[in-house]
Amino acid sequence: MPRPGPPASASAATRPRSPTCCCCPACSSPPTYLEGTLPLHPDRSVKAIEGKIAGPLGLSLDAALQQMQDTFAGTIAQALAATTTVTEDTVIAAFGGAGPMTVCAAARKAGARHVLIPRTAAVFSAFGIGFSDLSQHYEQPLPAADPATISAVAERLMQMGARDLYAEGVDPDRCIARYRVTVDRGGGETVIDLDDPQEAAAHLSPGEPASLELVLLAPLPRVSLGQAGAIPATAARPSGTRELRDGPGGRIEAPVYVLLSQPPGAQASGPAVIEGPFFTMLVPAGWQFATTAAGDLRLTDRGL
Repeated sequence: MPRPGPPASASAATRPRSPTCCCCPACSSPPTYLEGTLPLHPDRSVKAIEGKIAGPLGLSLDAALQQMQDTFAGTIAQALAATTTVTEDTVIAAFGGAGPMTVCAAARKAGARHVLIPRTAAVFSAFGIGFSDLSQHYEQPLPAADPATISAVAERLMQMGARDLYAEGVDPDRCIARYRVTVDRGGGETVIDLDDPQEAAAHLSPGEPASLELVLLAPLPRVSLGQAGAIPATAARPSGTRELRDGPGGRIEAPVYVLLSQPPGAQASGPAVIEGPFFTMLVPAGWQFATTAAGDLRLTDRGL
């Protein structure tokens, strides 16, 4: 993530309001949300917002929705500013079922012009496990540096690892063993990687506190990413339209794009609604989206 320079900023009062969908039934259509498997009740949402937010604040439903979205996006922008430097070149990744919903509004408030929504956004954390191998870590003190002691400690570590990995259904003989010795010298620790545990003797002096470590690595099959590279741009194919609230109280008709139906390189501009496998999101006015060769969703703020 590029980090030079201060974050760009703009006052919400100087920007035209784009269509909002925060807590609003306009974006999430009851018949299509999660392919109709999760019932939505827009009337209940409206009743809750009017009773808990709009009414107590003396706001209309549309004004309450707009303030809810602005507040939520502003909170995300503040969190980003507190942890990193955001510039126009910063790319903000959104994931989970709710992450894509307001990420564009948050990015704009933070001063970022680029948003990436991975193809696996809804299962992003679980998908990451698909790039990880199974491993177990063990460590025991070395009471002496002679070959017999080192061999005995290494054997105990291997026995513990073999037992644990066998319990997880992994053949210990197919694991990769990695050793290292940790030596306490002058109040600080020195860690040395070893090709063989017996090499520890060459790095130890009499009386030095030391321990031998073993990492048993069980390589697992890896998930595959999609293709990469330049692809020709094509017009995204809408599947219909949906009525959106425009903030001040009006309504607009916006195209709806089903993400999985779009080929790589498909592009369109907001305002629009994108329905992913497990998320629904608004592309605000001024934003352009494109599908990548790997099936990810890339959005760019072109300005209002």
